[in-house]
Parts: sequence; structure tokens; C-alpha cells
Amino acid sequence: MNDIHALLEAVHASGVTIRVDGSDLRIKPAGVLPEDLKAQIRERKPDIIRLLNPRAIPTIEECREMPLSEVARRRVSLRIESDTFGTFWLVPTEADREPGPDPSYSVAEAHMILGIPEALVRQIHAFKRVFGGTVVDLAVDSEEHST
Repeated sequence: MNDIHALLEAVHASGVTIRVDGSDLRIKPAGVLPEDLKAQIRERKPDIIRLLNPRAIPTIEECREMPLSEVARRRVSLRIESDTFGTFWLVPTEADREPGPDPSYSVAEAHMILGIPEALVRQIHAFKRVFGGTVVDLAVDSEEHST
């Protein structure tokens, strides 16, 4: 199991909780976790501590794999440079927006625009770049925007 999130899901599916205590991991109840998961936890301990410790600064690799829900939970702001959209920010909440020349998207906005046609995303992005603002609702007529 190379994916840290999959490992933690397997740990929780075993009926075990895991938390960070300083530089250690605390697992409860003790003695329940299968040996293969214990070995994986030992191997990935630094990664688990960084992930579960909300004050830890995530690495670039962690950010690339981080689900949007984790961006919000850990209050991470990501500056993204895209060949398609230029520079923009992904921020946990509306309150985390900073004024500046680059548009920003909250996690809630990102959830709304995921999966819509690229042409519509480009329009939204161009609008945000010029006017700023927040996407509060999105209704897509699939026939009108089909590719």
C-alpha cells in the first residue's frame, strides 16, 4: 500500500484509531491491528505524522495527492501554475482568500467545477480573473455544453 490515505483507511477499517502524540503515533485499541498494517505504519510513520499533524507543513508530493477535503481540513493554500489557466490559488475557505492579481478558488468552488466541460471552466476562470467573486451555484445544461 503506497498511498498513505489508503493505508489510514485500512487502519480505520480494522476498528483502530491512530493519532499523533509529539513524535509518536498512538494506536487504540492496542493489539487489534494486523501485523502487515503495523509494518506499513512503522515504514510510513514520518508520512503519517506529517499528514495527521495539522500544524505540519505538507510537502509538494503530499499536496499533489491531497484530496480537496484534506486541503480544507489542514487549511492549506496552494498556488497552482497551469499552462492552460495561468496562475491561480486553491484555498480552504472563502475567508482564506487574499487580495491579489491571481484568481482563487475555495474548496467548495473546486467541488462545483470539477467534471464540467473545459470550455465552461475557461469561461468561469476568465470571469474570475477580471471580476473576482465567488462561484455560489452552478447549473449546467448538458445538451448546451456537450462536446
